[in-house]
Amino acid sequence: LIVLNVFAVSVETIKDISTEYSGSFRAFEWFSMFVFTLEYILRVWTCNLKQEYSSPIMGRIRYMLTPAAIIDLVVVIPFYLPFFFELDLRFLRVLRLFRLFTLFKMARYSKSLHLFKSVLRDTRQELFIVLAVTMGMLVFASGVIYFIENKAQPDAF
Repeated sequence: LIVLNVFAVSVETIKDISTEYSGSFRAFEWFSMFVFTLEYILRVWTCNLKQEYSSPIMGRIRYMLTPAAIIDLVVVIPFYLPFFFELDLRFLRVLRLFRLFTLFKMARYSKSLHLFKSVLRDTRQELFIVLAVTMGMLVFASGVIYFIENKAQPDAF
C-alpha cells in the first residue's frame, strides 16, 4: 500500500492522467487514508502492551511522540484538514504531497533501511561537512555563472 501510494502521488502529477482518472485517485486516497488511520489508531491503542509504553495515558503519549508515530500522523493529518478548515486548492495539493512520507513508514519493515539509518547516524559529521562544502561550491559556481552571463543576457538575470 505504501509503494502504491507513492506511485499514485507521482502519476497524479501528470495532468492528463490526473484528469481522466481523478475519481480512481480519490477512491484510492480515501481507502489508503482509512487503512493508515486505522493502523495509527490501533498502534496507539495497543502500544501500552509494550513495557516501555505500559502506562495507559503517559505511555500512549510517549508512543505518539516517537518518530514512527509522528511520521504516521504527518501522513494522515493533511487528508483530514479540508474537512475542518477551508483551504486554498493549491495548498491542498501541496498537503497531498505529504503522502510521500509513507515511504518513511517502510523503514519499520526493512532491515536494509535500518542499516542505512545506522550508517547515516554514524557518519553524520562527515556527511554534514560534505553537504557544507557542496553548498559552498554551489554558491560559488552560481556567482561565477551570474557574473559571466549577466552581461551577455541581462534580461535573464
